[in-house]
Amino acid sequence: MHSAVDALVPCDASSPGRARRFVADVLQRHGLQTATDQVELLVSELVTNAIRHAASDATIAIDLDEDRIRVSVSDRGPGWPEPRDPDGRPGGYGLRFVDELADNWGTYRVGDGKTVWFQLDLAEHERST
Repeated sequence: MHSAVDALVPCDASSPGRARRFVADVLQRHGLQTATDQVELLVSELVTNAIRHAASDATIAIDLDEDRIRVSVSDRGPGWPEPRDPDGRPGGYGLRFVDELADNWGTYRVGDGKTVWFQLDLAEHERST
């Protein structure tokens, strides 16, 4: 199995919810319900960052194969994402969640914007049938 799908979400407050529904639908169609909650949380954090910090629409890309789930969120904002250290202020810890929950993650430039991606290895998540 190999599957790649993507979706564009607008720069508005409804987009994290749209992103969660999009990834849940894709993963359920591929029998990956056990990883859905984790992927929904992580994609929601990345889309929230794109809206809040980049003030940009975001493109979500999901790449699935037998061994892994890879989700990328691209935006057109010029800033560079960095995990924030806990300092007592509310919010701003989305990349810390990604760092803790994903098996791998990273960032790269795309034109004037950037892509933040994360990967979950399916050996860590039982496939549901």
